[in-house]
Amino acid sequence: MTDQPWWQGAVLYQIYPRSFRDTSGNGVGDLPGIAERLDYVARLGVDGIWMSPFYPSPGKDFGYDITEHCKIDPLFGTMEDFQALLDKAHSLGLKVVIDAVLNHTSDQHPWFLESRSSRTNGKADWYQWEDPRDDGGPPNNWICRYGQSQWSWCPEREQYYRHQYLTSQPALNLANQEVVEARLGFMEKWLSRGVDGLRFDAVPQYFADADLRDNPPADPGDPQLTPVGPFTPFAWQLHENDCNDERIESFVASLQDQVECAGCTFTFSEIDIRYDAYRSLGRYTGGPYFNAAYTPDFMSAALTPSCFAKVADSTREHSDLRNLVWTVTNHDASRIASRWTPEDADPATQAAVSRLAAAILMCLHGQISFFQGEELGLPDAVYDYDEIKDPQGLLFWPKGHGRDPIRHPFPWDGGPQAGFSGNESPWLPMKDTLCSRHAAGQEDDPQSVLNTWRRLIGLRRGTPALRSGEMEILEADDESGILHLRRWLDGQEIEALFCLAAEAPEADLPEGRMLDASSEGPLEGWGWRIIASAES
Repeated sequence: MTDQPWWQGAVLYQIYPRSFRDTSGNGVGDLPGIAERLDYVARLGVDGIWMSPFYPSPGKDFGYDITEHCKIDPLFGTMEDFQALLDKAHSLGLKVVIDAVLNHTSDQHPWFLESRSSRTNGKADWYQWEDPRDDGGPPNNWICRYGQSQWSWCPEREQYYRHQYLTSQPALNLANQEVVEARLGFMEKWLSRGVDGLRFDAVPQYFADADLRDNPPADPGDPQLTPVGPFTPFAWQLHENDCNDERIESFVASLQDQVECAGCTFTFSEIDIRYDAYRSLGRYTGGPYFNAAYTPDFMSAALTPSCFAKVADSTREHSDLRNLVWTVTNHDASRIASRWTPEDADPATQAAVSRLAAAILMCLHGQISFFQGEELGLPDAVYDYDEIKDPQGLLFWPKGHGRDPIRHPFPWDGGPQAGFSGNESPWLPMKDTLCSRHAAGQEDDPQSVLNTWRRLIGLRRGTPALRSGEMEILEADDESGILHLRRWLDGQEIEALFCLAAEAPEADLPEGRMLDASSEGPLEGWGWRIIASAES
């Protein structure tokens, strides 16, 4: 174990600063609020935190549209606040990973304001600009995540600029070495302060087809369309040419080398284009590339044994499970309690499934990342249209509700605004269905969702075979709901049996010493048994 990098088999806790803890009273979470609650995070037993952006931003995409990469948005605090947070995290044994958004900036970034002003200025080639077609239309048919063309017209230059997300998020030209050097400068600054790792946003979109060929139409029967949502035309294209260009591999290898030299100890990336995600996992991770990555499959799949087997088998086909981050939820994905239970599920069922999810995750080979509040068994919040802030929710309502339901402020206790803020009107309204499951109310119950997650994270951390051992899926039967795993390392062998259904079939339990179980006796619905073999 001493020869392992710290991140191998690690469990990361994602913090969304805006929704974690507000100490200023403005209704928005902040860096001092994170620092104040790091003791709680450390008690979970996780290895580190991943923080979503806290850089200056107009907030049109809530932090992923950045205007200055080397500063702190005053909304969240100061550089001194960040340093205090970082120092406290390290004193508690927590690593700190921050977001590196290299692909795009805000349209209010000084670079873009200069770039759009003319075709001859010093930053004219810092973004992706193209001439119109002969008929005046955009260069090709590429569609962005918000359902419009990836190209917007700029009158000053009489050209189109590219954006894969909002029109206010223009795409940088990473083929320009000056741009790359500027991006490296921002990462080196944060690493020099003591940041341990970097999470790279939207990696498959770093480069697209140089010839700008159109994307072909997608197969309407493709099951990968469903998680994206057929309500957006983005799902109607097969994204062959607007991402995953061959130039990305050499770019990532060079980037990895340079950030390692700058002191980065862990890199992981978002493989966010569903087309060919697992091949991309193999192309951009391991060896000279990023240490690890996650794909969207696990954040949109059903709770079935075959889902886990598919992710594991697909990863092995193109890469290695050591390179996978099992990201069960994040700031973009529906929560476990809502995604893996029926729409009319009661709180007890949601809590049972949340506990089961923790048990499964802590037995998987690779790294684990989960979003703040999963350890409380929180469901998605239900917001009315007039309460929504997320541009995705506003655009796709009512078929798509956006990401606000996941980003509901964290419920700490039974006080006003659930202890999140002293402001009576937080940036998102507090909902009773979530606030009633607050952290303080779960502290004293050993069987609470919170204490179950703590116990299972601790089991993983203290069991080398679970943290770093090899993995074999012995059974993944959707009909019975049984998932059966085997983990082993240096003579230690663990078997884990899970029932991913409300009713458990009769199952023969492995012989050995019980390490953890949902209850005593035979396997029950939503239950598990984690057993060390008699020989180990």
